[in-house]
Amino acid sequence: MFFDLRGPSLPVVVQYDREEVVNKVLLSLLALKKRGASTLVECSTGGIGRDPVILETLARKSGINVLAPAGLYKEAFMPSWVGSKSVDELAGWMRKDITEGIGGTSVKAGFIKLAASDDGLTPLEEKVLRAAARAAKDTGVAISDHTTNGRVLLQEVEVLKEERFELEKFVWVHAHAEPDFAKHVGAAEMGINVEYDAIGSEIADGFFIELVKRMASKGHERRILISQDAGGYNLGEPGGGNPRDLCYIFDKFLPKMEEEGMNDLISVLMVENPRRIFEL
Repeated sequence: MFFDLRGPSLPVVVQYDREEVVNKVLLSLLALKKRGASTLVECSTGGIGRDPVILETLARKSGINVLAPAGLYKEAFMPSWVGSKSVDELAGWMRKDITEGIGGTSVKAGFIKLAASDDGLTPLEEKVLRAAARAAKDTGVAISDHTTNGRVLLQEVEVLKEERFELEKFVWVHAHAEPDFAKHVGAAEMGINVEYDAIGSEIADGFFIELVKRMASKGHERRILISQDAGGYNLGEPGGGNPRDLCYIFDKFLPKMEEEGMNDLISVLMVENPRRIFEL
């Protein structure tokens, strides 16, 4: 709903008007509410513009339950102080965001969001992943991790196994970007939740329909999540840019699932799976 992907090394701190952001994004959330949405998982994490005050305001004004994230984006976007912290110090920071509040506010994070570099986990990203696993084990939250290919996913799995983290609470974000479908199935067999999340983008809906069908045919419908990977107010663009339609799944994708005879899967993907994965 609010993000800044320009990186942490900007020469000056950018000022922004929270009221302007809220007014621009609120209409999209009210539209979601009208379509029956009750919860939105907000993935703009530390290092890319997370603002708990904006998230709380939007939640209260819209009536949508917003899950705010603890955690950090990939190394290129991490604040400089992260490198000097130990695994346990980072875990404590995330734990505090979850149990006490983000950045001194009363807004508590509801899950942990991370990201891995496309070429593989960097040592710093591995350290952050270990910290996240420890904080998540202590608090019961899920970890949702931006990972664009199966090879990197396996690196993450090794770290999580070493930390004795239950893979049923791990979400492989951007799984659709991995062309080898066998890796999707393999992840689900390990208990990992596989997220297809560019719905409503330039990728045809039929591509995602087929992925969901194939996973369901393998008996893994309870390991699937769908999302739009759609942004709201982009601080890096004038006036916040032009946000994508947050209602695309409701207005376009779910009707196509119905046309394909996938009605029974809709409540599984839209209600049961998110509730099971993110519940505390």
